[in-house]
Amino acid sequence: MVVTASLSTLACSGESEDGDGTDSGSGGGESSSGGNDGSGSSGGETSAGGSGGQVDCCLAAPTCGPGETRVDSEEDCPEGASCYSNTVCCSTIWCTQAEDVQCDAAPACVGGAVEVSECPDSAVCTSQTVCGTTILCQEPEAQCEAYPSCPEGMEEVQECPQDVSCTSQSLCGSTILCTESNPPSCGGGPMCPEGTREVGGCPSSGECTTESLCGTTVYCVADEETCDTADSNRNYVTNNQASCTLVDISCELGLQAFEDECGCGCEQDAACPPYLDCMPGASVDPLCGDLDACPLTPRAY
Repeated sequence: MVVTASLSTLACSGESEDGDGTDSGSGGGESSSGGNDGSGSSGGETSAGGSGGQVDCCLAAPTCGPGETRVDSEEDCPEGASCYSNTVCCSTIWCTQAEDVQCDAAPACVGGAVEVSECPDSAVCTSQTVCGTTILCQEPEAQCEAYPSCPEGMEEVQECPQDVSCTSQSLCGSTILCTESNPPSCGGGPMCPEGTREVGGCPSSGECTTESLCGTTVYCVADEETCDTADSNRNYVTNNQASCTLVDISCELGLQAFEDECGCGCEQDAACPPYLDCMPGASVDPLCGDLDACPLTPRAY
């Protein structure tokens, strides 16, 4: 308990009251004396004094300051509080001074944020203030460890197959391709439209079309560019040049394999005649007796 007392009490008459009960004053240049009988002379007159004197006080009353509390006496001052006396116009009261607001709480980072002294570059920071103290909090970086997956009924592929429908799935910065797990079976290949035919590649003129199906693409040209497959020296195994790579051509003696834009097969020497008359007579062609020569040439016996 801290106690502060006022130093003096003032009477409203402006005169000070001595501790022994007598008043001191002057009148007419003479001093007045007072004793136990309370009488004195001043200029030949008698004035009242001593223990019989009376002091007049004003009507003002003392009060405690804002936020302070009045207590009955010095003994009633709460323990640990600071008290003082206030005296006005002969009245004295005791007051407790307003206590300072105390705040023991400390700020803290929330939501996974961590306290930092300085906010790093590219980081997101917020401030937290409690009881006059401010700290800086760094927000956690967004983390995404998830990986995209294909919807039900689809499977992930590295590349989308030709003529197959694919979709992409993205998550956390990763993208994958998905296709049907069991795509419909493909039982056929592409065919050139009516009025065109298939060739092994687009001519140098660039006049061709393509047809694709089940991952296979063929080149088609107009029919006016048809090949002469009626050559008597050639036997076409297939009229589709694109199919020649899939056919194992084995030619008999006297023939050799060939391939052109009309297809592929076996052919004989271009010097072979288209027909041999092997009927008995003086002018029988020697080829009539050599069946390994010009085997594609028909013979009449």
